[in-house]
Amino acid sequence: MTLVGHATSAVSLLFITANLAFWLVLAIPTSVLRDLVPGFAPRARRMLDAFYRGAVCVDDFWLERVVGLRWTMPARLDLDPGRTWIVLSNHVSWSDIFLLQSLLVRHGLVVQFLSKRELLLVPVVGWVLWAFQFPLLRRTTRRGESDEERKRGDFEALRAACRRARENPVALVCFAEGTRATPERRALRASPHRHLLPPRIGGFAALCDGLGDALAGVVDCTLVYPSGAGDRAPEPAPTPANAFSFWAFLSGRVGAIEVAAELVPAAAIPRDRDERLGWLEARWARKDAAIEARLTTAGR
Repeated sequence: MTLVGHATSAVSLLFITANLAFWLVLAIPTSVLRDLVPGFAPRARRMLDAFYRGAVCVDDFWLERVVGLRWTMPARLDLDPGRTWIVLSNHVSWSDIFLLQSLLVRHGLVVQFLSKRELLLVPVVGWVLWAFQFPLLRRTTRRGESDEERKRGDFEALRAACRRARENPVALVCFAEGTRATPERRALRASPHRHLLPPRIGGFAALCDGLGDALAGVVDCTLVYPSGAGDRAPEPAPTPANAFSFWAFLSGRVGAIEVAAELVPAAAIPRDRDERLGWLEARWARKDAAIEARLTTAGR
């Protein structure tokens, strides 16, 4: 990246942080009242939904109109904003968050990401997670805690998120790989895929079971980034799709990004855990092949 590119990334980061801070000034007291005054909770949730959509719209304007990012995504999906959806997606970069929430908010949905509890300690980000009640999971066990106890805690957090989602429809985003895909992590997990980590069933299965008949279906998203992007033109040779820089994303000096989405009705999702895992693995194999085909076709 050039000096101008780095400067643009820095300004973008400051702008996005300031945008979040502005909406948090409104969201934090609203969240406190939501938790302390039961009768105010429905109105508070509507206000928080409006704040969230406002923040996303401002980010979209900055990234598309000011920075000049180029992304393509479905103009119209048959999504009912009055129902709860699970969103599955590959995980490449922090930029995934901006792309997915842009797609879903444009379709009238409010988004919640399954997030790591450790992010509560990150300024601004942690306040967002708390105010908007994102489901929080822990990557590591506490001292003196068994792995089973940690998993039970995560399961209860997901059950609580499902109870809220049954009453107040949202799009629950689950990165089934569990973390961002990198060449090192693919090697460590002996991934059969060129661009993806093997999916993990735990969080997805817990959401499906917890939502039950409140689940409208799955939005299966595939994010295709220009590999090796760091300046306006990406490298011509197709390399693994996770060779992507969030810093470059903030500068706009990347090639076109593609967001593909497919809707799967709840009735098409297996109920048996083993069958559900097979279904998820099959979709991941298709997703990896689609990413490879798009990168090869585009000469990325």
